[in-house]
Amino acid sequence: GARVFPGDTVTLDGDLIRWEGLNVIDQKEQKLEPFVYIKYWKPRGVVCTTDLSIRGNIIERINHPERIFPVGRLDKDSSGLILLTSDGRVPNAVLRSGQRHDKRYLVRANREVDARDVEE
Repeated sequence: GARVFPGDTVTLDGDLIRWEGLNVIDQKEQKLEPFVYIKYWKPRGVVCTTDLSIRGNIIERINHPERIFPVGRLDKDSSGLILLTSDGRVPNAVLRSGQRHDKRYLVRANREVDARDVEE
């Protein structure tokens, strides 16, 4: 087969091939560390930010040794499942403005809710 060198573009049937897991340096293959994916049930009070100057941030709470970031966010006063990753492709694919994902919320009200309170 053909050898691939830094800066080369590889296509298959006209589609660009991306080599995220492989880095070519000085014509030697060097494996990169695999991406990190963490499912975390965020409790109330934890802030979904990578800003370490903000008290109660999710990054310090998880205390993972690698650089990770949340995919999306949950409000400080809410709890729920959130994904954190070192894979920059994930937030781009999930959060792009062209993507339309249904969102579901479980809400606890402090009074009875009637049809006038709910809008579609």
